Amino acid sequence: MLRDWTILSHVFSMAIKEWGMVKENPMSNVKRPSEPAARDRLVTSRELEALAISAGGDLKLKTGRAFHAFLFVVETAMRAGEIVALTWGNIDTKKRVAHLPMTKNGTSRDVPLSNEAIRLLEALPVVDPVFGLNSANLSALWRKLRDRADVSGLTFHDSRASAITRLSKKVDVMDLARIVGHKNIAQLMTYYRDSAEIIATRLD
Repeated sequence: MLRDWTILSHVFSMAIKEWGMVKENPMSNVKRPSEPAARDRLVTSRELEALAISAGGDLKLKTGRAFHAFLFVVETAMRAGEIVALTWGNIDTKKRVAHLPMTKNGTSRDVPLSNEAIRLLEALPVVDPVFGLNSANLSALWRKLRDRADVSGLTFHDSRASAITRLSKKVDVMDLARIVGHKNIAQLMTYYRDSAEIIATRLD
């Protein structure tokens, strides 16, 4: 709802300022929908096992690479669009950094890579882009292997939530914002879920 409201409001604003087609924005009289609640769906180890069996281990096949991409997101918190656009020329395995020249926010971003992320990359056949997939077949293959694994309610994007939750236990919110490309730090605070008792153990 919020996305639809934003798009319509932008279209009417353009119609007023750029095209001169209307005199006022009718969306100004429509209450702006509230932000949707953040998804709290994390992949479990049992689901990962089922998904791995469903995908198979052959990375020469696109289905295997679709699941491999899911695992890579769990390690890096990259978006699906960033994954399919990733090229070898923008990866420095020695510095353990993936450079994203253009992201959803309209800016570039450098993503630090864990040892596991490097291992996942090195296991892939050498094609360019790195995963040899586009957004359409990644989405279709993901749904197919997920349904075959009998895993319900899990989206490809949930891999990013799983990654952010994991990373929140390792880095502070400022570093997390840089890693995942969030400009609104408040949106990331939901991932810092440790109790006061646990936080207290880190103070000494």
